[in-house]
Amino acid sequence: MLTYLRNFFLGIILACGGLIPGVGLQTTAIIVGLYDELLNFFFQISEFFKTFGQYIMGKASKVDINTAFTSIDGKLGLPIILGTALTLLAFTQFIGGLFDRFPTQISAISFGIVLACILVPYKELSQRTWREFVLFLATFVAFLTLFSISPIEGTIEPSLLLFLAGGFLASFVCLLPGISVSTVFSYLGVGAAMTSVVAIMIAGTPTLFAFLALLLFLIGFLVGITISIRLVTYLIKRYQSLFLAFLIGLMAASLRILWPFVLTSTAEKILPWQESLPQFTQQLILITIAFVLVSMVRKVAENKGMLASSFGPKERTVIN
Repeated sequence: MLTYLRNFFLGIILACGGLIPGVGLQTTAIIVGLYDELLNFFFQISEFFKTFGQYIMGKASKVDINTAFTSIDGKLGLPIILGTALTLLAFTQFIGGLFDRFPTQISAISFGIVLACILVPYKELSQRTWREFVLFLATFVAFLTLFSISPIEGTIEPSLLLFLAGGFLASFVCLLPGISVSTVFSYLGVGAAMTSVVAIMIAGTPTLFAFLALLLFLIGFLVGITISIRLVTYLIKRYQSLFLAFLIGLMAASLRILWPFVLTSTAEKILPWQESLPQFTQQLILITIAFVLVSMVRKVAENKGMLASSFGPKERTVIN
């Protein structure tokens, strides 16, 4: 029972991080040491869908489906999903309202959290050679350039194939900290369309376009997750240091999106010393508080043995 309550509480923490713009569930999972466990959970789910697909094609039996289903760690996943879902439903509008009222302050807090999170994979680097440095630098420059490009505005009813592509790419993005699914939608030009589709479905007035868009997104996501989860798992197992260097570069580049120093009138990003002294001081204090709090929580949890390695190798159960 205590295990279920612990995982439910961790689900609440994950959702709180997911509600903070720029932080997300992935980054929060790294902070609380759940990243690898969640990867394993999603791997088990992907194995179930893979086995189910094989059953439809006559290449697997009902026994195989049952084995794949019972291999899913429900004691871990279900309480986390429940805690996450309930928290998201309860506080999404509240956090959204806070961001609308205090955008630069929330960005400063997010900046401090992500900055502290970067230290997690850095400390777990088993090797720090020129290869890790080059990969970090290349990743940082590539994503910094990408995040500097203005997203595509798009239309309310873009090509349905973009939703399929969006679902496929989202399956990769949802496993990586520093980049959100909404960012992918923005760069594909389907951000506004996806928001409209979800609103239509929630309102209970689905159109043919909304139904097909959501269906193609789900198909793309399910196909993608069976590939992405294996790829990330393989990279962590075989090239852990290089993968961590990639994550550090990605998260460092994502600070570009969270940059809290902006002109209030135009929302243009500026250098810290171009900010007014009171505003600069406020942002710096918020960044420092967020950074220190996250670092202290992790340190206390590590000292009490509550946190394992976020990227430690776990045994994955593969159903043949």
